[in-house]
Amino acid sequence: MRDDWTVVSTDKVALKRPGEPKATYTVIGVARTADGKAVAMNTRYSDAAGTDYVMRVYDCEAAKLFTVGSGVTFEAMQVYRPDTGWGDLVEGSSATMVARVACSKIGKSLAPTRS
Repeated sequence: MRDDWTVVSTDKVALKRPGEPKATYTVIGVARTADGKAVAMNTRYSDAAGTDYVMRVYDCEAAKLFTVGSGVTFEAMQVYRPDTGWGDLVEGSSATMVARVACSKIGKSLAPTRS
Protein backbone atom coordinates (compact mmCIF):
# COMPACT_ATOMS: atom_id res chain seq x y z
CA MET A 1 0.00 0.00 0.00
CA ARG A 2 1.18 3.52 -0.73
CA ASP A 3 2.06 6.11 1.89
CA ASP A 4 -0.82 8.39 0.84
CA TRP A 5 -3.41 5.62 1.39
CA THR A 6 -4.95 5.06 4.82
CA VAL A 7 -5.24 1.39 5.79
CA VAL A 8 -8.72 0.72 7.18
CA SER A 9 -8.67 -3.07 7.50
CA THR A 10 -6.28 -5.99 7.47
CA ASP A 11 -9.02 -8.48 8.37
CA LYS A 12 -9.07 -11.39 5.93
CA VAL A 13 -12.41 -11.92 4.16
CA ALA A 14 -12.81 -15.15 2.16
CA LEU A 15 -15.15 -15.08 -0.84
CA LYS A 16 -16.49 -17.92 -2.97
CA ARG A 17 -17.58 -17.18 -6.53
CA PRO A 18 -20.28 -19.55 -7.83
CA GLY A 19 -18.74 -19.57 -11.33
CA GLU A 20 -15.41 -20.80 -9.92
CA PRO A 21 -16.24 -23.45 -7.33
CA LYS A 22 -12.59 -24.56 -7.00
CA ALA A 23 -11.19 -21.05 -6.42
CA THR A 24 -11.14 -18.99 -3.24
CA TYR A 25 -10.72 -15.22 -3.22
CA THR A 26 -9.46 -13.59 -0.02
CA VAL A 27 -9.43 -9.85 0.61
CA ILE A 28 -6.28 -9.33 2.70
CA GLY A 29 -6.21 -5.55 3.04
CA VAL A 30 -8.34 -2.47 2.38
CA ALA A 31 -7.28 1.18 2.31
CA ARG A 32 -8.85 4.55 1.48
CA THR A 33 -7.24 6.98 -0.95
CA ALA A 34 -7.06 10.70 -0.18
CA ASP A 35 -9.93 11.32 -2.62
CA GLY A 36 -12.20 8.68 -1.02
CA LYS A 37 -11.72 5.67 -3.28
CA ALA A 38 -11.29 2.13 -1.93
CA VAL A 39 -8.12 0.10 -2.45
CA ALA A 40 -8.18 -3.67 -1.97
CA MET A 41 -5.46 -6.26 -2.08
CA ASN A 42 -6.71 -9.78 -2.60
CA THR A 43 -5.52 -13.24 -3.48
CA ARG A 44 -7.05 -15.89 -5.69
CA TYR A 45 -6.17 -19.50 -4.91
CA SER A 46 -6.99 -22.70 -6.75
CA ASP A 47 -5.33 -26.12 -6.68
CA ALA A 48 -4.70 -25.93 -10.43
CA ALA A 49 -3.17 -22.43 -10.64
CA GLY A 50 -1.87 -21.72 -7.13
CA THR A 51 -2.04 -18.20 -5.69
CA ASP A 52 -2.29 -14.89 -7.55
CA TYR A 53 -2.13 -11.44 -5.94
CA VAL A 54 -4.12 -8.42 -7.15
CA MET A 55 -4.34 -4.82 -5.95
CA ARG A 56 -7.05 -2.56 -7.35
CA VAL A 57 -8.48 0.88 -6.69
CA TYR A 58 -12.28 0.98 -6.74
CA ASP A 59 -14.44 4.03 -7.39
CA CYS A 60 -17.49 2.96 -5.40
CA GLU A 61 -19.78 5.73 -6.71
CA ALA A 62 -19.01 5.04 -10.38
CA ALA A 63 -18.63 1.22 -10.14
CA LYS A 64 -15.17 1.36 -11.77
CA LEU A 65 -11.84 -0.34 -11.11
CA PHE A 66 -8.20 0.39 -11.80
CA THR A 67 -5.63 -2.41 -11.42
CA VAL A 68 -2.40 -1.17 -9.85
CA GLY A 69 -0.77 -4.55 -9.30
CA SER A 70 -1.07 -8.22 -10.24
CA GLY A 71 1.25 -11.19 -10.07
CA VAL A 72 1.91 -14.77 -8.96
CA THR A 73 3.89 -13.47 -5.97
CA PHE A 74 3.51 -10.42 -3.74
CA GLU A 75 6.79 -9.09 -5.17
CA ALA A 76 5.64 -9.57 -8.78
CA MET A 77 2.43 -7.70 -7.97
CA GLN A 78 4.46 -4.72 -6.78
CA VAL A 79 6.34 -4.33 -10.09
CA TYR A 80 3.26 -4.81 -12.28
CA ARG A 81 2.67 -2.09 -14.83
CA PRO A 82 -0.62 -0.42 -13.75
CA ASP A 83 -3.61 -0.19 -16.07
CA THR A 84 -3.79 2.90 -18.24
CA GLY A 85 -7.48 3.60 -17.57
CA TRP A 86 -10.50 2.76 -15.47
CA GLY A 87 -12.68 -0.25 -16.31
CA ASP A 88 -16.31 -1.01 -15.52
CA LEU A 89 -17.23 -3.47 -12.81
CA VAL A 90 -19.47 -6.26 -14.10
CA GLU A 91 -22.10 -7.99 -11.97
CA GLY A 92 -21.05 -11.52 -10.97
CA SER A 93 -17.31 -10.94 -11.43
CA SER A 94 -14.76 -11.61 -8.72
CA ALA A 95 -13.65 -7.97 -8.95
CA THR A 96 -17.19 -6.85 -8.12
CA MET A 97 -17.30 -9.21 -5.13
CA VAL A 98 -14.03 -7.72 -3.83
CA ALA A 99 -15.25 -4.17 -4.58
CA ARG A 100 -18.34 -4.71 -2.40
CA VAL A 101 -16.15 -5.71 0.53
CA ALA A 102 -13.69 -2.84 -0.03
CA CYS A 103 -16.41 -0.19 -0.41
CA SER A 104 -18.16 -1.47 2.71
CA LYS A 105 -14.90 -1.28 4.70
CA ILE A 106 -14.53 2.43 3.85
CA GLY A 107 -18.17 3.11 4.69
CA LYS A 108 -19.56 3.31 1.16
CA SER A 109 -21.96 1.27 -0.97
CA LEU A 110 -21.02 0.07 -4.43
CA ALA A 111 -23.09 1.73 -7.16
CA PRO A 112 -25.05 -0.56 -9.51
CA THR A 113 -22.75 -2.43 -11.89
CA ARG A 114 -23.06 -3.43 -15.54
CA SER A 115 -24.88 -6.73 -16.09
